[in-house]
Amino acid sequence: MEMEEEAIIDKIDKYLSKPYWIIDVLPMQVPANGEGQYFRIEEYVRHSSLMETISRKFLALLLKINCYEAMDLFHAVDGWEHNPAPERLEQCLMAHDSLHVLFASMDSLISISGDDSYMTLYTSDEKVVELLRPLAASVGLFVWQPKA
Repeated sequence: MEMEEEAIIDKIDKYLSKPYWIIDVLPMQVPANGEGQYFRIEEYVRHSSLMETISRKFLALLLKINCYEAMDLFHAVDGWEHNPAPERLEQCLMAHDSLHVLFASMDSLISISGDDSYMTLYTSDEKVVELLRPLAASVGLFVWQPKA
């Protein structure tokens, strides 16, 4: 079991070192010196019914991608699942579990951290980003790369 856990960590770490994009409800990164209330609003969203709406958008996007590509879901408690049932994916997202979703054929990983209002896409293939942009837009999400 310990060897299997190390292999999983190594596999995920490989992706976490790749360039990344944010899949978000906002169309671009909020400036650090902005005059808005980003952190206050983010905290409100995390503890309101809006978080369920965002999680449903994540679900819709992941299901759309899964129509095109095989998916491997990593859940910290249950381990890896190949092409989980849509209901299973929904269950994990609505529970606000931290998940890693591997699309091996696209050499890409999407990471979802519990109750964050965004997902992170790790890939070095611009074609993957170009595939995800219209799929994300179709469910009301945006794909953008953070400024360094």
